Amino acid sequence: MTNDSAPSTLPPELEREIFETTAVLREKMIPTLLLVARRVHECYLEALFRMLDYRPSHVFPQACRHLFLVTMALGTGWNADSADRILRACTGVTEIFIFSDPVDFDPLLPFLSTVSQMRPTHLTLFGNILPLRYVPNAGNYNYTLSRTWAHWPALAGLATLTHLAVFPDQDLATHILSILPDLHALVFYTHMGYPDMPRDPRIFVESMSRFKTLWRSGAQGGDDIWVRADEFIARKRRGEIPKSVYHLPEEVSYSMFAPI
Repeated sequence: MTNDSAPSTLPPELEREIFETTAVLREKMIPTLLLVARRVHECYLEALFRMLDYRPSHVFPQACRHLFLVTMALGTGWNADSADRILRACTGVTEIFIFSDPVDFDPLLPFLSTVSQMRPTHLTLFGNILPLRYVPNAGNYNYTLSRTWAHWPALAGLATLTHLAVFPDQDLATHILSILPDLHALVFYTHMGYPDMPRDPRIFVESMSRFKTLWRSGAQGGDDIWVRADEFIARKRRGEIPKSVYHLPEEVSYSMFAPI
């Protein structure tokens, strides 16, 4: 990394635009860009690392705003303590996506207590973070929700939460909307239809196959699932969408398991 003894020959706004545009178009060049000059490393770190895979721990509170946390062990030695340390290190995060095994992994409800200390505005809980049981039905596999609401005390403590996404369930929808009255949008993700829902305009149903692609788009400054939900809810409140409709037609097919 060079020093800053020689001032930049470009206007600061133009220099920043060059570095940010290069980072968006050529992500693999980000480490090289940070070595150009100390001011680049100090001033543009947050902008260049729009999605952080790994950086020294002191960087996370300032630079990490969107956190996608995969909590499946997959034989890697991962454990709940590791995930908890990551969450506690990312105190500046405003959006969290926790992706867990929907079948085999123990419920990760204790994470809600840690998440409540981070004050996120947007939260997606995918998989067995919820108190789910896996039930075979007529040759197909469906998810049904355990009614043990005693396991959810921390959910009501998410005072800053405006947008929440979880698996679809009628009782869950009623419960969440009652304990989070200031919630702007409750998003349910599904791949095979959804149960009857309360007639609440804040509910939006999205295809599971779109979720990760839309999340990545939002983390990079584009439209995401929350933009779609807000637009849908606004149209519904204006009477452009019937009260009995909770989803938009799927326009593009994405893979839920494509690399993030």
